[in-house]
Amino acid sequence: MKSSLAILLGLLQPFAYGFDMGRTNPGVPGQEASIWCKGSQDISDGSCVMAHGERWLILHLSDGKVVDQETGDQLEDYEAFQDGDNQVCGLRILNMTSQDFGQWECQIELSNGLFQNGLINLLSGEEGFVKDIRLPGNVVPEEYDIQLIPYIIENNFTIDGETVIKAFVNHSSTAIYLHYYSINIDEDSVDVNMDGFQLDILGFGYDFDRDFFIIYLEQMLEESLPISIRIKFQSFLNDELEGFYRSSYFDTLSNTTKTMAVSDFEPISARRAFPCFDEPSLKSKFRISLGRRREMVSLSNMQLVESGVPMLDDDDYVMDVYQQSVKMSTYLVAFVICEFNNTFFHNNTNVRVWAKPDSMDQVEYAAEIAPKLISFYEELFSVKYPLPKMDMVAVPDFQSGAMENWGLITYRDSKIFYNEKIFPLSSKESTLRTVAHELAHQWFGNLVTMKWWNDLWLNEGFATYINFVGGDFIAPEMNMKDNMINMDFFGIHDVFALDALKSSVAISGPIQNPGFQNNFTPISYGKGCALLRMIEHFLTPQTFYLGLKSYFEAHSYGNAEMADLWSALEIQGHNDGTLDLDLSMNEIMDSWTLHKGFPVVHVEKYDLPRGHVFQLRQEKFNLEISNDTKEDGTVWYIPVSYILLGDNLQDSPETFWMNHKFASVPFQGLLNTTYLFNIEEMGYYRVNYDTVNWKALAVRLYENHLDISRLSRAQLLDDSLNLARAQLLDYDFALNLTRYLTKEREYIPWLSGLKSLSYLDKMFRHDESYDTFKKFVKTLFVEILTELVDDQSVEYMTVQTRSLVMQWSCYFEMDQCIEKAREQFKAWRTSPDSENFLNPNDKSYVYCNGIRYGDQEDWNLAWERLQITEMISERDALLRGLACASSRELIDLYLDMSISANSTIRNQDKVYVYRAIGQNAHGGRAMLEWLADKWDQIQIFYGGAFVSNVKNMITGFPEDASTPMDLQFYENLLLDHKTDLGSAEEAFKQGVDKIKINIKWKEALYNNVLDWLEYNV
Repeated sequence: MKSSLAILLGLLQPFAYGFDMGRTNPGVPGQEASIWCKGSQDISDGSCVMAHGERWLILHLSDGKVVDQETGDQLEDYEAFQDGDNQVCGLRILNMTSQDFGQWECQIELSNGLFQNGLINLLSGEEGFVKDIRLPGNVVPEEYDIQLIPYIIENNFTIDGETVIKAFVNHSSTAIYLHYYSINIDEDSVDVNMDGFQLDILGFGYDFDRDFFIIYLEQMLEESLPISIRIKFQSFLNDELEGFYRSSYFDTLSNTTKTMAVSDFEPISARRAFPCFDEPSLKSKFRISLGRRREMVSLSNMQLVESGVPMLDDDDYVMDVYQQSVKMSTYLVAFVICEFNNTFFHNNTNVRVWAKPDSMDQVEYAAEIAPKLISFYEELFSVKYPLPKMDMVAVPDFQSGAMENWGLITYRDSKIFYNEKIFPLSSKESTLRTVAHELAHQWFGNLVTMKWWNDLWLNEGFATYINFVGGDFIAPEMNMKDNMINMDFFGIHDVFALDALKSSVAISGPIQNPGFQNNFTPISYGKGCALLRMIEHFLTPQTFYLGLKSYFEAHSYGNAEMADLWSALEIQGHNDGTLDLDLSMNEIMDSWTLHKGFPVVHVEKYDLPRGHVFQLRQEKFNLEISNDTKEDGTVWYIPVSYILLGDNLQDSPETFWMNHKFASVPFQGLLNTTYLFNIEEMGYYRVNYDTVNWKALAVRLYENHLDISRLSRAQLLDDSLNLARAQLLDYDFALNLTRYLTKEREYIPWLSGLKSLSYLDKMFRHDESYDTFKKFVKTLFVEILTELVDDQSVEYMTVQTRSLVMQWSCYFEMDQCIEKAREQFKAWRTSPDSENFLNPNDKSYVYCNGIRYGDQEDWNLAWERLQITEMISERDALLRGLACASSRELIDLYLDMSISANSTIRNQDKVYVYRAIGQNAHGGRAMLEWLADKWDQIQIFYGGAFVSNVKNMITGFPEDASTPMDLQFYENLLLDHKTDLGSAEEAFKQGVDKIKINIKWKEALYNNVLDWLEYNV
């Protein structure tokens, strides 16, 4: 226990590790490489041992000699070193060969008779990371008792910790493997008991690449016997937004800066907070005790059992003890220590929302909807929420949008805040969607958890889909279930664009090392959501939710794989008669989950002697134009639906299964009847029609677009423009179809059309012909812009439509919009109450265009106001608006400020900065050149958060890069820094695919589109 005096005076030693390791990474044949380990004590005899494969080397640290232990020969290609530190055992490989790659073992004998063992791998640039990182499974945890005392004090931020783990022996061995990371283990405290008897410890191992802490035992662990493991340790409240970390904020009520401690463990950061068995299938019960200063409060997954228990030798700190948890995975354990207040809706005192005292009015909406959503989900799933309470916390610094910790959900503050006076209506939807998503996780992910990260979509796909269902229940006026097709990143249309790349991956694929292989992507979230929507549709909602009830009953507090879900849904479908007895869910869904991509179904109509038929053909949809006739070979099990657009538009669709490359389907009706397939885009596939039907659909839309549902209108726009982009449909048909938008007034089709047209915008915006393209798009906007430019409606969808129209019409330089934006920006400049001067729904387009068409003085003013505002909605609008600058100098300045120690941009908000700059017509290129020029500086600035930030820096450039020189620049950056990228390498590969697609598109189709524009505009 630290004394209060020592803490407050900052007299503690700087945080240091008891054992550490390092290496040259990557290793390069023919060059020098080093491996070293640092023990917790001096190496008294001046030598240590390193092993590689079957070869053991003795390192004489005093003279640098390396001797083969078996032969006694001195090895000239190796050199021992200490670097002036008597605790370091180092090996320098003077001329590395391919045989030097792989795992090395460093062993140091300690003066207390024990040893320390380090395991580390020399890796090539191609290999990148260690693949076999799973725990051996010889010991399985059952209960944890964890005590943590974080010292939330400037220049300290250390954590004293102790954990006691009760476990059982799954199979015999003489070693226990746990996870740890950035933790200083107190080896003297480690104690292992088996069936009540203390075991003798021979030494300790530290596996650098697998994050293993290994306890080597003299006695054998006997199968099926209970054991307990006690470990004391010290760690650190980091500032990297993962593990157990610190977050600071300015409290306007007390006029002071305050610091809080909060955890974020998914996927593999529980090991940063306490030694544990950090794999999702190793579920346990957790009893948490948290030390805190008296003026603070603590929160964890469960309810308090004892609060404010005095701590010996320290009057300033008390201990909070929490009820033992239900059985759950380590990544769901959570702690918060803060000076927040809480609120709840009506008498729902067991559902509380916590925030800074000066922000309580901004979490009232979340407090209102949370208990309603929990009740709705309980009824929907026929399974009660299993915990006694739910706390939700608005965290000032949070890496992701939110984290579904069981009973203690943590949110990025901007994702849970909403107040109609200061936030745009879009924030209300964002808050609803985020809260609905995290609460859905309490069942999907928490109650039933995937066995391993390859099936992450069972967590995230479900939570994404259910957040639309829950959102639609709370606020049907938002049309959330329909607009899921258009959501940024996770909507079906955005996922289609990603899933049509060569670099796409299957939704369920091998994840060997979740620290380097990131599948928290639109594929897991968005494609998972789309597939579940499709399943619910073909099984019917009643069967779908009854099947889920069985799924929960079979796997609650345990783990599941895809096959478990398919089994529950199949049994229910067969029982209800909604799935034919000869159909297997496993067989149907394997084609969708085990293969990347998705199909396009080509439909043609024929008049045969036996009657009218639709002839169908399926193939994998690819965005990259190719002359390669070799086909992918995947055949999907497709739930096909269609309807004839006759006089009776209320007819139910016809449905059937297509599980072969070709299918013929007879239909009743006139041969010239217009028809639609994949009704309301319920299936995860595109549809391409014969030219006669495309022409008829374009006419139908132009003459009476309301004959076709808004979802199908959105689908036709997205399908046609992307089929044309892939050279499967002439652009004449797709562009003619978009003309009906002059009559469209609904948000969902407009957003779908603009997203699809944005590709053409990117291909033209740096060329001389851009004015011709802009002129065409302006014709689509004229009427709706005139109607909405001064509209004051507060109806949700009207507000959303107006915001969309203003954003895009200003982007395409329509005078009516630009004049409106500049007029309001000018008035905002001189307003004494600038934060509240503009309608919150107008801030986005006003700031962007005020800065886009302004000068450096305008940019500087916006930057200055960003530095001082404490209003989150104002901050977010200014962050994005500053990225709209037209000059390269201002873009470069903004990028430099993002890595300045003097900037007030929070680390969690850098994602908005980089994405917004990437959307600027010139920003993507500027940002990539800035990254290439300042790579080392940026990497040092971000440290452990570098990979997550670099992903957002590299995605803008490929969107409109379309020359071989662009491709070479991008690929060279990837090759030069491959070893630094970690999970960002996947985003780089997607960028390479996009640039190749753009190059081929320009070669094959640019002139076709230009010809149409010149003829029709």
